[in-house]
Amino acid sequence: MTARVVLALVVTATGLMPPLERLAAARLVVGGDIRVESPAVTCNVIINAAVAIARDLNIPLGAEGLAAECVPPREAQGSARRSIRLQGLDRDAAFEALLEADPRFELRDDAGVLTLRPAVAWSDTRHFLQRSMPSFMLHERTLAEGLAEVMTALGPWRFGAGLLSSPTPQWERRVSVELERATILDALNAMVRAHADAAWAVTYCGRVADYPHATVNVITFDGRGEGHHPVFLTGTDGQRVDACATSATP
Repeated sequence: MTARVVLALVVTATGLMPPLERLAAARLVVGGDIRVESPAVTCNVIINAAVAIARDLNIPLGAEGLAAECVPPREAQGSARRSIRLQGLDRDAAFEALLEADPRFELRDDAGVLTLRPAVAWSDTRHFLQRSMPSFMLHERTLAEGLAEVMTALGPWRFGAGLLSSPTPQWERRVSVELERATILDALNAMVRAHADAAWAVTYCGRVADYPHATVNVITFDGRGEGHHPVFLTGTDGQRVDACATSATP
């Protein structure tokens, strides 16, 4: 099965776009010189390329990277590598090229937010992005403030928004979101959907795709962004432990 067919099946499962909408989407053509190596051999090459495509086409995006040692699929190891140039491809073809480069990913469309995650993550009901919240509300808040609310919901304590020395118009843009019985994934997608010129991305520092090893980022398409990692988790021995560090901090 080709990457194109895989994408078509996923889009069908989540609601195939009407013909006129697909025609409009097809007119979105990558203009920048974006390239991806196939097979993908580094951790975040696929999500970095996805964010670059989203920025180029100005479409909201969510992306989750791979954990573990970031080795390519077994069938791709030892095969010849090639650079795929995405410039000139329409939106669907560009993302299908990413799936071809690394078939461990699956792309879904969540009400206009293209969401790229490892295929196994979509079915993992214990994944921290699937954690439920009774509600998620933002009223005229920046993405940085929204991210702080998401991280606070994840814990283990309250997070705050950082301050940029040179904020941009997109970074200062305010959004409002109102969700009931939502997941963390729902909240992140709602934020970038409301903003329209932004993406979120989750990356991992270790071999396990869990919250202690995650950094959750929001990025605007005019070059600003912020990420949060649960730097210190309280251990049973009283030490503060960073899952991404090599040693505990007393």
